[in-house]
Amino acid sequence: MSYDLMVFEPSSAPRERHAFMDWFEQQAQWPENHDYDDPLVCSEALQCLYRELLEHFPNMNAAVEVTDVIEEPETEDRLTDYSLGSAVIYAAFSYSVAEEAYGIMRNLAIEHKVGFFDVSGEDGEIIFPEAQNKTTMQFQGQVDNHLVEEEAVDFAFVEKFLKQMNHSTSSFCTVSLNDFCYIQCAGSSKEMTIEWREGSESGFRHFVIGRHALIKIKRRIKYSGGNIIIKSNEVLHFEDARLLFKVFFEQTDIRSLTYSLRETTEMFE
Repeated sequence: MSYDLMVFEPSSAPRERHAFMDWFEQQAQWPENHDYDDPLVCSEALQCLYRELLEHFPNMNAAVEVTDVIEEPETEDRLTDYSLGSAVIYAAFSYSVAEEAYGIMRNLAIEHKVGFFDVSGEDGEIIFPEAQNKTTMQFQGQVDNHLVEEEAVDFAFVEKFLKQMNHSTSSFCTVSLNDFCYIQCAGSSKEMTIEWREGSESGFRHFVIGRHALIKIKRRIKYSGGNIIIKSNEVLHFEDARLLFKVFFEQTDIRSLTYSLRETTEMFE
């Protein structure tokens, strides 16, 4: 059994998760009229990434590479099965190197500005590269009992705030592109609620973000303004916030992540 990862040309793949998974299933049928072992069929960016990836994980189907590798001790597990398409590179790694392979392939995808899909991962992480022209994000939040507003913040600024959140003096923030596109949280770094708003033809849609769960009971999140009542699966923490805010910075649409979305738009009508 292998641990599978994929990189892809972002211009070829849809960004909405369900559409992306349909597209992925089509790619996994290997529909292109060529053998999937020639890197020259790949886009230029994927070819560059592939060359660097081979330095860490040689192709088990390339005789020259394999001959060189098997002469080195403890490298057999690094041999990897690749399928090379015009818009995708699918890699099946040995489970013994899964963690290392994930880190290297993910970082290479970011470096070469291509997409990344954790095929075997429990959450099925999908990453698209940041746009070339970064969008200006605004920050509003409670910092040491003061309301702070900042223009053109970067993710590092927001990440630092999320990590030190507490339910009394630094208990909420909003990062926004505009009034119809933002992500916000309230609570503390250990227990918080996170909401996301996206623009729509009728104005906007608003959601409370949570984890998928069968049992959902009422919970209270404490912050400086009182208590917020949510469901138990919607109690999130810093690591969730860091991931959700990061993806919002990169593409504003957080549906590429495997969180549940409970729509609450009617509350604002």
